[in-house]
Amino acid sequence: MGKPHPIELRGRVVAFVEEGNSHREAARHFRVSPRFVNNMVILKRASGALAPARQGHLGGGKMAGHEEWVRSRLAENGDLTLNELCVALAGRGVLVDRSTVSRLLHRLGLSHKKSLQAVEQLRPQIARARDLWITRRKRFFNKALGQLIFIDETSTNTKLTKRTGWSPRGKRYRTHAPFGSWKTQTFIAGLRCHGLTARWIVNRP
Repeated sequence: MGKPHPIELRGRVVAFVEEGNSHREAARHFRVSPRFVNNMVILKRASGALAPARQGHLGGGKMAGHEEWVRSRLAENGDLTLNELCVALAGRGVLVDRSTVSRLLHRLGLSHKKSLQAVEQLRPQIARARDLWITRRKRFFNKALGQLIFIDETSTNTKLTKRTGWSPRGKRYRTHAPFGSWKTQTFIAGLRCHGLTARWIVNRP
């Protein structure tokens, strides 16, 4: 939905017409449509004001009165999609688009978030380990971040080279790479909060 023209432009258009100019001259001068000029002149004569009327559906549109129902449905099942909400609302006799439902959810203060967690977290042993980490060990590690060192590794292989490239039409693309003597280099290092340490490169997997 477009925004209404500024009140200053509306006033200048009407004043230009009241000076004796035609509606089409006013439309060309201010680069607006003749219909807009006609509407402004009629509005000025009828109400004496040029303020734009309220846009959109008054009272909340089609979704008026369904806010609490939508809120309760999402409280019961928070992973409903916009399409599923549209289908559910259609069952209540409300035919709306996804964008209408999305605007309603934003007005209700709801946002789409990722909350998928591993089902293993429901196992008692995993739940106890997570509780031990959160309540006891995590606070200790936060105080000793400077002493933590995580060992990680990555590797690369000489055969991991590009096989295609750009060249003028009608000409072959030529490039070179080692053949028959592929090598793998492994990079191992310690990761600390301030950078890498104990870097080590090994010429084998």
